[in-house]
Amino acid sequence: MTCPLRGAKDRANLRDPMRLFALALAAASLGLTACATPCEELASKICACEGSLTAIDACEQRASQTEDLLDVTEAEQDRCAEYVDGCDCHALDTAEGKRRCGLAE
Repeated sequence: MTCPLRGAKDRANLRDPMRLFALALAAASLGLTACATPCEELASKICACEGSLTAIDACEQRASQTEDLLDVTEAEQDRCAEYVDGCDCHALDTAEGKRRCGLAE
């Protein structure tokens, strides 16, 4: 069941790449499990692309720090789901790839 968008502010939030990235990072802090949400899966993919274990840990730490600040809506989860399949580490190296991962417009 999908919930309708509540208004213009919600629609604007869905188009904001930084909010989507923050949602994904927050979800990554929860860890990818068999029941991962789309935003958790997207965040896991993004953090896994960091160059070292230290950088991956830092990415996951940023996610953990933002997790409590965000209330992920069902519409935002749907938006993350649109990006999961097209997002990979190679994609993050280009502007088009960043758009495929939801990190740019």
